[in-house]
Amino acid sequence: MKKYLFIALTAILAFGHVGWAQDPLDFGDAPEGVIAYPATGIIGSFPTCITTGPGSWIQHGLGWALFGPYPPQPPPLPPGTGWDAEIDGNAGSCPVFNPNAYDMDECYQDMDAGLMFPEPFTLQGAPGAEVVTVCPGWRGTSLGVVCRMAVWGTNIDIWITNTRPDIGYYVNVLMDWDQNGVWGGAVPCPSAPSPEHVLVNWPVPAGYIGALSALQPPPFQIGALGGHVWTRFSITEVPVSPPWDGSGAFEDGETEDYLLLVSEVDFGDAPDPSYPTLASNNGAQHAIVPGFFMGVNVDGDLDGQPDANATGDDILDGNDDEDGVVIQNLYAGNPAATAQVTVSAPGFIDAWIDFNGNGSWADAGEQILISQPVLAGLNNLPFAVPGSAAVGNGFARFRFSAQGGLNFTGFATDGEVEDYLLDILVPVELSSFTAHSLNGTARLEWTTQSETENLGFHLYRAQAKDDPYQQITPELIAGAGTTQRAHHYAFADLDVMPEITYYYKLADISYSGIVRMHGPVPVHIAAPSQYRLGQNYPNPFNPATTIPFTLAQSGQVTLTIFNLQGQCVCELFSGTLDAGPHQITWDGRDAQGVVPSGVYLYVLRAADFYAVKKMNFVR
Repeated sequence: MKKYLFIALTAILAFGHVGWAQDPLDFGDAPEGVIAYPATGIIGSFPTCITTGPGSWIQHGLGWALFGPYPPQPPPLPPGTGWDAEIDGNAGSCPVFNPNAYDMDECYQDMDAGLMFPEPFTLQGAPGAEVVTVCPGWRGTSLGVVCRMAVWGTNIDIWITNTRPDIGYYVNVLMDWDQNGVWGGAVPCPSAPSPEHVLVNWPVPAGYIGALSALQPPPFQIGALGGHVWTRFSITEVPVSPPWDGSGAFEDGETEDYLLLVSEVDFGDAPDPSYPTLASNNGAQHAIVPGFFMGVNVDGDLDGQPDANATGDDILDGNDDEDGVVIQNLYAGNPAATAQVTVSAPGFIDAWIDFNGNGSWADAGEQILISQPVLAGLNNLPFAVPGSAAVGNGFARFRFSAQGGLNFTGFATDGEVEDYLLDILVPVELSSFTAHSLNGTARLEWTTQSETENLGFHLYRAQAKDDPYQQITPELIAGAGTTQRAHHYAFADLDVMPEITYYYKLADISYSGIVRMHGPVPVHIAAPSQYRLGQNYPNPFNPATTIPFTLAQSGQVTLTIFNLQGQCVCELFSGTLDAGPHQITWDGRDAQGVVPSGVYLYVLRAADFYAVKKMNFVR
């Protein structure tokens, strides 16, 4: 009864007589007594309806001042332009808001709406099944991002028409930052609280027609929650008394309510300092646009989440949204490494890897993908890893956007940034490579701690460190492929001379043909201190084998092949040789041709040295 008495008294004060239902009035249309935020189930308690809820409402007599029409119309305005004559809130539909009856005023482009931008949203659906959707005729754009400043004329604006030449008006704006269904108070942001009464009694001069931004209202800080917020714009002939909840009865003016979008921001989580991740260092930032991200989801951050392992964005909020990129074959010198990038929609990828490990992505060659077009789903994107890449940890930053052209710092209006700690490998992780003199030969040995797609090795030799190196391995020494276990390798270089220093390099060759050199290592060949007859190789053999031996001094030498009956098969060599290592090849023939399969003896005579070894010929 008190509520309806207030209605009657308001009408008498405003218009001089009872009969509010017949007088042309303007009301708001924010939800009251029904769902306001479907994502959280919050019921709206905004002061809108005369006939709903315990609170009051807002109404205006239709006279001189209003929002809109937008696009502007030259005066005089046609009758009814910019206002709807209503008997209650929500264009007279109170207490009915659903199904599909929200925003019965400003969501329809009928010359009643004054909002210039951003583009608003509304709710549709039966009770219990409401969803946020774009108002008809708009695409739906964002007011801005959480805890950032919104600037009139840049982020938001509304058209004002004050046809009264003798008095000014006042504009008030409310935004439900905490999305609790009422206006009032403030919500915290890192720098300062964000009041929900974002514009308080801002004066509009007499006769003013134009955008609110031209009156230079102050910027305001957006609240800390992403999502949609119910917003009330009111223009009145008198100022309101703070704190104001959006209610009141006014002789003139208009109220327009809109559901606006506040974007969350996605930050990176690479270590900062070193990499630019925090907002204070202009770290990479993306306004979150629904349905546009890498991987399967994205979440918002109030600031960068720097972490030694680039997992801060996952650890701090427990939501693993760093799931859009998988790197394959990341080893130094690989021209065909692959980034497997999954995105939700077509767009562009810009990406960097700190190959030299100096804490920066600004070095030449470290942007691996430059505005690379991608399609929705999985994209295999090849890139090259320089041979100089430092083995070990390297940080990567991937940025997805609709326009591309991004740096590893700065703000993007859509998409996502994902940072990763990567393990940069080499085809061969070499733990040692040595050369030493042994009985007039060069003994080369090396050990690998791990191998990645390693086909094998070749060895190269020179007589001066900076001379051209010549390959000395007749065949590739097979590698271990891909393994995390240590492997040991050795090779004897017999073709050397005593009292000479040689330099050796080791080359590993990957499956894809990448060659990486190690060394050089030097060795001085000492004169052999004794004679030595080595085992032939290969053994068993067919069709040929090599017999190595070492001479302690120069002189007459014979190398003879015998069968097991003691019969001479052939004399391989008879003559003078220098001291040092030597090798002679036998092709399994005697004077009559190829000998039968079997075991044979080879005998070396030199000075007082005599040695015999067996070998096995297989046909």
